[in-house]
Amino acid sequence: MVPDDNQDWFQIKIDDQTVSEADVVMALMRLNLTGDVTKVCRCDNCEDCWLFAAKKNYHFCSAKCREAFYKKAPDYHARKAANQKKYRSGLKRMDVNNLKAAQKRK
Repeated sequence: MVPDDNQDWFQIKIDDQTVSEADVVMALMRLNLTGDVTKVCRCDNCEDCWLFAAKKNYHFCSAKCREAFYKKAPDYHARKAANQKKYRSGLKRMDVNNLKAAQKRK
């Protein structure tokens, strides 16, 4: 492509680096050569961000998107309540065991 007068149309600024469209194409070509181009995908939640899914379970661009996605699940609140109940019962069990151990030491 031949850029127009506006140079910003074919560039994006990420932090302090400028990435051009040509850079992105070359990166995709390198990923294609290594067989990793299929790992480039969009975030399952926002679908705005692109990510490189280095592992099969990488689906989200950020922790914020991951949490928002799982909060939409119909069983989210029930599952979270069950996990908290299990966690608190484990804490109670540890407190009882620690109390018994302290009493044995006396």
